[in-house]
Amino acid sequence: MKTAADSPAIEIDGLVAEAAIFVYNTYKENLPESILFHTHQHAVDVSSAADKIARKSIPDERTRTLVVLAAWFHDIGYVESYEEHVEASVRIASSFLESHGISDDEIQDVAALIRFVHSGAEPRTSEEAVLHDANRSFAGGKQFFDRSGRLRLEWERALHCTFSDREWAERQLAFLTSTRFFTPHGKKKYEPRRHKNLRAVHNALASYLGPEEMREQDLTSKEVPERGIETMFRTTYRNHINLSSIADSKANIMISVNAILLSIILSFISSRFQTDPWLLIPSASLALTCLVAIVFAILSARPKVTNKTFTLEEIRRSPEANILFFGNFTNMPLREFTVGLRELMQNSDLLYDNMIADIYSLGQVLHRKYRLLWISYTAFMAGVVVSVALFGIFYLA
Repeated sequence: MKTAADSPAIEIDGLVAEAAIFVYNTYKENLPESILFHTHQHAVDVSSAADKIARKSIPDERTRTLVVLAAWFHDIGYVESYEEHVEASVRIASSFLESHGISDDEIQDVAALIRFVHSGAEPRTSEEAVLHDANRSFAGGKQFFDRSGRLRLEWERALHCTFSDREWAERQLAFLTSTRFFTPHGKKKYEPRRHKNLRAVHNALASYLGPEEMREQDLTSKEVPERGIETMFRTTYRNHINLSSIADSKANIMISVNAILLSIILSFISSRFQTDPWLLIPSASLALTCLVAIVFAILSARPKVTNKTFTLEEIRRSPEANILFFGNFTNMPLREFTVGLRELMQNSDLLYDNMIADIYSLGQVLHRKYRLLWISYTAFMAGVVVSVALFGIFYLA
C-alpha cells in the first residue's frame, strides 16, 4: 500500500463519516430480510474494531483511513447478491470512493483489502492483518453466541441449509479453533475471550456426544490445548527443579568428601614428611586433586543471579527480559511490575513466550551446573588414580 507521499492526499476529514452514513442507508433500504448476520451492525462492529486496531498498528493516517473504509464496505455486497457479494462489495465501494474524488490507486487498495478479507489467506501486510483481526473480532467477543446464532439463521434462510445443534456446534468448534489473530492488539484483546468461547463450545458439543464418540472424535485435541500446555510446563519446571536439586546434592557430596580428605592429607603430611619424604609427591598430588574437585563443585553449587534492570517496554519487546524471573523485576517499580504481569496474564502468546524463555534460562543454568560437576568428578577420579599410582611407584622404589 502506498504512503501519503506516493499519491495525492486523501480528503480524510469527513470521508469515513460519509461512508458510514452511506453504508447505513444502503443496508436500511436494500438489505434482504433473510440477512441476519451480515447487517449494518456487523459493519459497525468490524469498522470500529478496525479503527481501534489500526490506531495501534498503523502510524500513517491515510493508510488507516483506507483500512477503515474497507471495513465499512467489506460485506455491503450482500444487499445485491449472496453468492457474488465480494465483487458486489468492491463495486459499491469503488463507486462511492470515485464519487468522492479518491484516486484510482487508493480505490484499488481498498478493493484489494475487501477481496483479501474474504480470501481466507493469512495477512502479509499490517493493513491486511488489521482488517483480518477486525473481521474475526466477534470470535473473541462476548456476543459470539448471539452473532453465531444469527449466522445460523441467515444460512438457513438465504442458503436453505439446516443444521442440528450438534452440527452447528461442530462448525463453531472448527471456526474458533482455526481463528488466529495477527496484530499485537488483536491478540491481547480477543484471544482470552476466544479461548473462553472455545471451551464453552467444546462443553456444549460434549453434551451431544456419548463417551465412545468423544474418544473417537478426540475433541480434546480440537480444543485449545491449555490443559496439555499447562501440564507440559508444570512437568518441565518440576524436572528442572529436581535436576537442580540433584546437582546441588552431588556438589555437596563432592565438597564434603574432598574437604575431609584434604584435612587428613595435610595433617598426614605434616606428621610424616620428616620420616618419609617420598610421601610428599603422592600426597601433594592427592591434595591437589581434592582442591580442584572442591573448587569446581563450589562453582557448580554457587548461586549465579543476574541483576539486570529492564524497563516495562523492554520486557514487552524482548522475551529474554522475561518478567517471570526475579532477577529481571526486582529493580522495577511495583506499578510497572503489576502492569507487566497483568498484560502477561491477558496475552497467552506473551505468557507462553516468557515461560519458554524462563525454561530456556533454567536449562542454561543446569547445563553449567552439570558441566562443572562433570569436571569436578572427572578431576577427582583421574587425580585419585594418578595419586595411587604415584604412591605405588615411590613405595616400590
